[in-house]
Amino acid sequence: MTRIVVTGAGGYLGGAVTTAASTVGAVRAVLRREAPWLPGVPLVCDLLSDADAAVEGADAVVHLAGANEVVARRDPDQALAATTALARAVGEACRRQGVRRLVYVSTIHVYGSALAPGNTVTEDVIPAPRSVYSIARLACEHILASAVGDESLVVLRLSNAVGAPADVSVQRWTLLANDLCLRAARGLPLELRTPDQQRDFVGVSDVARIVTAACDPGLLDAGTYNLASGETMTVYEFARLVADQSDIEGLGRPQVVLPPTVTDVAPHQAGVPRYRIDAGRLTSFGLVALTPLAGAVAETLRLCREAAGKDEL
Repeated sequence: MTRIVVTGAGGYLGGAVTTAASTVGAVRAVLRREAPWLPGVPLVCDLLSDADAAVEGADAVVHLAGANEVVARRDPDQALAATTALARAVGEACRRQGVRRLVYVSTIHVYGSALAPGNTVTEDVIPAPRSVYSIARLACEHILASAVGDESLVVLRLSNAVGAPADVSVQRWTLLANDLCLRAARGLPLELRTPDQQRDFVGVSDVARIVTAACDPGLLDAGTYNLASGETMTVYEFARLVADQSDIEGLGRPQVVLPPTVTDVAPHQAGVPRYRIDAGRLTSFGLVALTPLAGAVAETLRLCREAAGKDEL
């Protein structure tokens, strides 16, 4: 049986990956604080000092621990230092413990300004990150490669995951999709700040499935891959999708509110040039995003409705 370790298992992606990985192997969930909803017996530890104990005996390690974009904006110096230090500790522990496969979930935003209308973004595009969060993620790619070697490392540059978290206690309601779904479930208007911004959304269930598959060298070669749906929409269009699904789910149709400076919705409609994230390299291994975006949104809305009914949000 494959033995998989997931760091950052208590987070939004971590919970989903841990749950998915538990269906194909023995999973050790590593996190900083208790999360009784996780499968198995989670290991609560300080990765900086206990990384060897965390990854000992693993066939594969999925590294997700690190500061998210909210923390990176609030305290950029600490976020950059902590995220890269964790990567170094985990990477070197994997080398010492002879872990055969290390999977790192990076971000599509390492491409920076290349994510511009009309561009096609492949893995051959030279990264040029412009935020502390994406700078830290790109640095971690290099730190991990230097620790374990290119032949053991899979880097997945993820776009924007959408779907219900594994447990309502996972505090990632600041993510655009989750925030809009929560507002819809509460009967609040969907207020937008950047309606023209383009994003590629991919179901979190697809992310968890593909990350789990990446743990198996027989299913995916080492290397760097874009993990995305390959379809781009504006924030305005996504908000309209949330409103539609909210209505279908019986929550009512929330109003989509544009910024005061935006009076014409025409630029937010179809026909505007889009960037496209090319995920063909993953597709060539049969690893394709399959979850309809509307289904991922509906799943999140249902969780929000159930949690609100139990006063859990």
